[in-house]
Amino acid sequence: MKIWHGMENGGLPARLKALRMFPYFFSLPPADRRPKTVDPLPVIECLRAFTVTVDRYYIDPTPHNLNEIWNKGGPTKLLALLVEAHVSSFASDDGDGRSPAKRKISQPASPKSSWSGISAAMELYMLSVLSMTDGGEPLECRLLYRILLIMKQDITQYHYYLSGEQGRLGQSIWFWKVFVGALALAKSQYHHRVLGMKCVDCPGKKKMEKLYEWFCDRARAWSIATGMTKWLDVEAVLVSVTWPVALPRGENDHAASTWDTIITRYTQTRYRP
Repeated sequence: MKIWHGMENGGLPARLKALRMFPYFFSLPPADRRPKTVDPLPVIECLRAFTVTVDRYYIDPTPHNLNEIWNKGGPTKLLALLVEAHVSSFASDDGDGRSPAKRKISQPASPKSSWSGISAAMELYMLSVLSMTDGGEPLECRLLYRILLIMKQDITQYHYYLSGEQGRLGQSIWFWKVFVGALALAKSQYHHRVLGMKCVDCPGKKKMEKLYEWFCDRARAWSIATGMTKWLDVEAVLVSVTWPVALPRGENDHAASTWDTIITRYTQTRYRP
């Protein structure tokens, strides 16, 4: 991975820019200031571009296409975007760089997210969907559990996107987070149950299963709200946010099977905001 990062076109300046902002992670924000919502679209658009290069490699797994994943600078751009979003979440103004007059005549507000929520979703997407971090192996259970709790808080905070009244894009991003969380848990269960992987200091089987049911309930609530039950329709919504169209050779379609489980096993939603 170090060699690939060294190949990135313009990667070094972007990494240095992100590193200059790292002190913001360790300095305490003003006592009277709470983190604000952030615009998740820059991160999602960067993930979408990165996904395209990953798709090329999965379709044609040549060394050239593998190098292109890193040559395009996707991981470094994501790092810079996440750091910039974290800084802006504690900024004293709205950080959009526009005057009040221009904001009044601008387009409708883009979907919002907590910084921790979009960061957690990005991490699990890179790992559980694209299989591009940690060799595609599931996270250690305690870490996975913690990341999913962060996502749960974010999904609950922005549950109003479920109705679609705030726009189709916001609804789709909300569901994308939900499904990424459900898929991460499903793949973790598969590795431990089917492949016999052992977990050290697991937070507890019941806790993980309860969390899995929570994510499945939210996915089912989205299915009821949109009327979508077929995987091909659901996949099209995920692709509209960011989702691969190809799978690594020899890998099962965990996403399709996870959706099938959600529809067949959870026939009644117990959704609570």
